[in-house]
Amino acid sequence: MPVRSNQRAFLESELSSLKEGFSSIAVVKGKPARQAQIRSLTGVRFIAAVWVVLFHFREEIARLTKNQALMGVVEDGHHAVPFFFILSGFILSHTYFTHYSLRDHGAFVLARFARLWPVHLITLLALVVYALVIYWGRGRPIGDNFAPSALLPELLMLRCWSSTLLIWNYPAWSIHAEWFAYIFLFPLCAILLRKVRQVPVLLSLLGGLAVSHTAFLETSGLGKLPEIIFLFVAGSALLQLRTLLGQWPGERSGEAGAFLFLITFGFEGQLALTIRVLSFMMIIFGLSYERGPLNSILSSPLLVYGGAISYSIYMCHAVVHKVLSVGFNMLPQTYSFQIAHLAMLLIGTVLVASVLYRFLEVPSARAIRVWGTQQKNARHLRNRAGETVELHERDKLVS
Repeated sequence: MPVRSNQRAFLESELSSLKEGFSSIAVVKGKPARQAQIRSLTGVRFIAAVWVVLFHFREEIARLTKNQALMGVVEDGHHAVPFFFILSGFILSHTYFTHYSLRDHGAFVLARFARLWPVHLITLLALVVYALVIYWGRGRPIGDNFAPSALLPELLMLRCWSSTLLIWNYPAWSIHAEWFAYIFLFPLCAILLRKVRQVPVLLSLLGGLAVSHTAFLETSGLGKLPEIIFLFVAGSALLQLRTLLGQWPGERSGEAGAFLFLITFGFEGQLALTIRVLSFMMIIFGLSYERGPLNSILSSPLLVYGGAISYSIYMCHAVVHKVLSVGFNMLPQTYSFQIAHLAMLLIGTVLVASVLYRFLEVPSARAIRVWGTQQKNARHLRNRAGETVELHERDKLVS
């Protein structure tokens, strides 16, 4: 049967996409359409995720070293999130631009929901259990970081649309921002940026977006959304630029961007942040050519697998940190124990992320998308049946 065959093709293609490290499926007129994976962009996600993890483990690292240069790198780990936002806009545009239409926006949003929400749900539930255990043990609440009133908007990935508080699973604020971008920003990018065919216009736009990001970062009343708006759009514009330039030898911009990124360490302020954002764009643009030494390093199987589980790493590391740090201050604070504690946090994060990816992220995303495809096919069949009945009735009236 055509419907069953279509579902099988969808399943096989989507599972393959998830295993490669990012979801690259869209359904257009009942047929799966998929772009090739860019392995180095999957590998670099692992580097960015580890940088965020080290930033959130910075207190444990600071107990082990006084090296200011190393701690400077660790302290800047929060800058990996802007990199993720640009990369998200680029990859989604790479995956969907050629066949996206507003008619398919519901399927697109469901696909993104399937990617984000299951892991978000499980990590949030783990923190609810953690908060309840601590509450029962102490006999009192454990602070505003676990405010019950924020639980529902946190669950729905809506809270940081209007709030800047980092509570519950605090890294998940960026998932709230991504959810906003999927619903509202991507359709605008797909409709408008696909029409831009002039390279100078796109270059000017990218520069303007980088400057606007730093200028409007502290805009009040929009929660954490100013963190993503300009960067996600920049990622989409970067993909359109890459499409127009085709086989132009742009792989060296990756190395140039990496160099530019390195020299921004130690500098603060709007100018340094703007330069860093531009360096992220150059890195992503250069890696998209899949050539050169940096691409070879980031395309290694280990880093590509790390990129595949990077979302689970990002979402679970704060939970692992809270659980494995319970009672830490009550134990002997020897140097060896502190090394062991940090090693437990890092290894525990990777192990938990691997389990989440294998047994939750991939199968749950697949199940939700299959359900969505079944609903779409069922609606299509009902509509066809209704049209057939209507034509039959018309024929009867005519005869």
